[in-house]
Amino acid sequence: MRGELTVAEITGKHQIHPNQVQLWKKKLEEEASEIFQSNAERKENKPYTEDDLMKKIGRLEIEDDFFTKCTLGLRLESKKAQISNQNPDLSVNHQLKLLQVPHSSFYYKSRREISRTASDEQVKDEMREIYMETPFYGVPV
Repeated sequence: MRGELTVAEITGKHQIHPNQVQLWKKKLEEEASEIFQSNAERKENKPYTEDDLMKKIGRLEIEDDFFTKCTLGLRLESKKAQISNQNPDLSVNHQLKLLQVPHSSFYYKSRREISRTASDEQVKDEMREIYMETPFYGVPV
């Protein structure tokens, strides 16, 4: 920038293409003022495009439609029933956040809900039978 080295000297020293040096120099000249701006100033200077706003509006409409189906007065179990992993527009995580349902509450399964299969009962019966035949197994000698 200050002209201490020529483009040829810079490219030779760092083994880069002269066009790349010219692009970097041009970008620095155009955007140098933004380097010292705060994040808030950058946001003010960056206008939203119509597409950005339409995407945001669409997203908010989807959330609003979802939320109106689920009222705030619902109990936890009712809220959990409203959450669907088949919704292509809202992830389960986002639905949980909107309904203020903790992840642990959503994924928790009580022992009563976990059904025992026939094989579980067979294993239990077999263990009981082995114990009745040889109650001394597992007793230290």
